Amino acid sequence: MVGAHWTFCTEKDIELLASRGVQMVHCPANSSRRGPHRVLIGRIQDAGINIALGTDNMTEDMFHAMKIGLILARGGRGREREGGCDPLPQALLDGITVNAARSVGAEDAIGSIQAGKKADLTLIDLDVPAMRPLINPVSTLVHYGHPGIVHSVMVDGTFLLRERKVLAFDERALLREAQAVTQAVWTRMLAANPDIQPPPGGLAWLDA
Repeated sequence: MVGAHWTFCTEKDIELLASRGVQMVHCPANSSRRGPHRVLIGRIQDAGINIALGTDNMTEDMFHAMKIGLILARGGRGREREGGCDPLPQALLDGITVNAARSVGAEDAIGSIQAGKKADLTLIDLDVPAMRPLINPVSTLVHYGHPGIVHSVMVDGTFLLRERKVLAFDERALLREAQAVTQAVWTRMLAANPDIQPPPGGLAWLDA
């Protein structure tokens, strides 16, 4: 079983969840959009619980999740009295690779580069300003990485993105469809619920 967020878990809750083998999906960027995510991440880690990183909504970017996760733990929530921790960048990278695979019961097939596992690979372009100067690849990736440094993506041996070109579908068509659906949903929702206020600043649709 996997549980997300764990925002209001007490130490007794964590002890119970650990005893039942429940795993955590930590969504630090999403959960911090209104202030630092108040989760006892250090206590959860100390309990031996597998921690994977997630995005949830409003931040569909694993680079962002790693970066915010590191800052959150090392900042106010990193203090011992607040149940935080002081992770190394590798711990955040593990959260989107080996720990993520373990959380869905697929650690024997994906999550790391090993003989016999599926060829699920993300190729990163290191020769870009965001990744230079390069002292430690993992540290640089977690601190400064962003989606623009992804060069290619392979899933089970098949390229879905190659040299920054999407091969699996028509990217432009999908973007137009997503924009149209979003505008239609917002328009219908506001018309049917006049008591719901639009986001601050209103809705400013741009041509897709």
